[in-house]
Amino acid sequence: MHVYDNPVHVLTNNPEFPDQLIKLSDYSDVTPHNPKYTLIPNVDLNLYSRGFGTHHLPGGMDSSSRFVKVAFVLSHALLIISIVCYSFA
Repeated sequence: MHVYDNPVHVLTNNPEFPDQLIKLSDYSDVTPHNPKYTLIPNVDLNLYSRGFGTHHLPGGMDSSSRFVKVAFVLSHALLIISIVCYSFA
């Protein structure tokens, strides 16, 4: 039996928990905010979608993808609700 301190409050069955935490580092550029456009300097383009900062979250239903998505949502839930409510106000 292994007991872990779980700073993200998410757990799935596979892979093992320490590997799940390492996997989160693959998504360090994901944000609940729209990213700043930096691809071509001096070209002003409008971002076409709300939540564009979450574009790189995994989309699968495998345990690793679920772990990453739930960890993101739990850590930003109040901010996401605020943004959505403000958008529809």
